[in-house]
Parts: sequence; C-alpha cells; structure tokens
Amino acid sequence: MAIDVLKTRARDSRVLRYVAVGGFLFLIDLGVVYTLVVGFGINPGLGQLFGRTTGALTGFFLHRNFTFRSPTGRYRVGMAGQGGGYILLGITTILVSPFILLAMLTITNQRLVIAKFLTEVVIVVGNYLVLRLVFHHREEDHG
Repeated sequence: MAIDVLKTRARDSRVLRYVAVGGFLFLIDLGVVYTLVVGFGINPGLGQLFGRTTGALTGFFLHRNFTFRSPTGRYRVGMAGQGGGYILLGITTILVSPFILLAMLTITNQRLVIAKFLTEVVIVVGNYLVLRLVFHHREEDHG
C-alpha cells in the first residue's frame, strides 16, 4: 500500500515537472516563432521549424535532468541512446508540427498565438508518452 502511494506521488510529481518544463519550453518556442513571423515576416511553417528546434534542444537537457531524472542516475539506456530517441522524437515532431500549426491557423482564423497553443497541446500529450520510454529508469528506481 505504501509503495503504491509513493509510486503514485512520484508519477504525479513527474507530470507536474513535465508541465512546468513544457510551459517554459512553450515560451521559448513561442518567442522564436512570434519574433520570426511577426518581427521578420517569415512564413509561419518555417518559423515553427526554428521554434520547435530551439525548444527541442533546450528540452532534452531539462527533461533528462529534471522531468524524468533518475533518483540514482541509472537509466535503462545511456545518454547516447536517450539522445538518439529524443532526436528521433524531435525530428518527427519538428517535421509534423508545421502542418499541425498551419491547420490550427486555418481553424482559428489566422490567430497565431491561439493556433500555436493548440498545436502544442496536440504535441505535448504524444511527446509525454514517448519521453517516458526514452528516459526510462531501471526497475529498482521505481519503488
């Protein structure tokens, strides 16, 4: 019973850390996209590529060392393997996200900030599920 409570609390705190880091990364990403699109007149899809890339690079270190950190520092896969999984997820997200953003721009009648927010909501859920696997701890770290 006590072990189940601890596992639930650890999982809940991981979700909260993910949301906090995600919010920070969203601000970085949005700042890049908004600056490029509004400030420099760059196509929103291209701005999204740059924003996602900046957020992804920052996110790897924040997620590994904060969101999904291992209490013992031991993971099922080493940093290189985690980096490979994160890069694969990042590339997939970077390539897909401009299309999601463009669709959201159509849905929101070209409201960039709202479209960007909705795009992130779609991406965040999928990424959380995948990142749990990328930064998976060894079994003895879970309880």
